[in-house]
Amino acid sequence: MIWRDMTVDEVATLPDARLTGSLAWIFWSAAALGVFYVLEIAWIFGAPAAGWTTPILISAILVGSTGWTLFLVTILPHAFGAIWAVAYVFMTLLRVRATPMAASIGAVVWIALKVACAYFAQLAIMAKYSKENFGYSFIDLLPIVVDQLFPGAILVAGFCGYMATGQRPNAYYRRRLPLA
Repeated sequence: MIWRDMTVDEVATLPDARLTGSLAWIFWSAAALGVFYVLEIAWIFGAPAAGWTTPILISAILVGSTGWTLFLVTILPHAFGAIWAVAYVFMTLLRVRATPMAASIGAVVWIALKVACAYFAQLAIMAKYSKENFGYSFIDLLPIVVDQLFPGAILVAGFCGYMATGQRPNAYYRRRLPLA
């Protein structure tokens, strides 16, 4: 797609140059997600300091090393999601030109991390509770990977496509419009 820079009048008057529509939905969803993940992580790590226990920490302690493995593979995607969401919100508020590319790369990494963590969580559970010798292959755990990968890939593809070629993200972040 060929783009042209927006004029000063277009920047001031066009609705696409503002945080509205689908871009606003993405922004507010990322803000809510960031708040939720930050509060969740603060609660998980802050509750024991206040003398409370959290279910995830209790299970990690009771189940031993498998519990800690499950704790880590659960918290890693949430921590990355918090970082991604907060970075996206601040980059959007500052109208950083690289936001669409950075947000897209972050979304791809996030989905890859979620898939890998789901795989390793299932692997840890199977290793802990299987009566057989531990010798699972990728094929044995393929349903877990498929369950995480395909829905995430569909959403990320749509997100990346919108951020790269959508008129509103290009007008808002990069101050450009498609050449008609």
